[in-house]
Amino acid sequence: MYKVFFDQKQIFIGEDSPPSLSSDARKYIFQNKEKLAIILDRFINSGVDNQLFIESDSPSDVLISLKELFEYRVAAGGLVRDEKGRVLLIFRKGKWDLPKGHMDPGETAEQTAVRETIEETGVENPSITKYIGDTWHFYYLKNRLVLKQSLWYEMTADSSSALNPQVEEDITETKWADPLDLPHLYKNTYLSIAELLTSYFSETK
Repeated sequence: MYKVFFDQKQIFIGEDSPPSLSSDARKYIFQNKEKLAIILDRFINSGVDNQLFIESDSPSDVLISLKELFEYRVAAGGLVRDEKGRVLLIFRKGKWDLPKGHMDPGETAEQTAVRETIEETGVENPSITKYIGDTWHFYYLKNRLVLKQSLWYEMTADSSSALNPQVEEDITETKWADPLDLPHLYKNTYLSIAELLTSYFSETK
């Protein structure tokens, strides 16, 4: 099962509908790339539909079609924890988020995740401990729909050094947040980030 986000909308891609699918969700059986483009355009521009289930015996084929239909970008970022178990957050464009960014030529995903975390937060010497998963989302760039895959890594870092938000990237605040406080921030973050954090902490309990 794949899940792709667009703002507050969710697109599920799989062989069977997920338990979280609402009764009024839009459903489509994948046939070809051309019809998929039409269905997605209607869904994304709909003011009432928030969930779409794309049924397919081969979900990976649907994902390949999405990569061919839209500009595809890859980013990497970090879920950074300090010695107290707190999580490093950034506040960008009115939303709480995790540090991440696009891969530079020749970089590995791990190198990108560390570099972007340092650049966006100012944290010193973050160290990757493991890969924790990826998220997918659509966004508009100059009136074009872009599909982004973000690869996420758990990291550790010392919180004793001062944080320095990267203002040129519209980041106005960075902070260490107690995991118990995260649910209060979910109303002001992206669905993909809220789900990533929820899944991560449910597995690390």
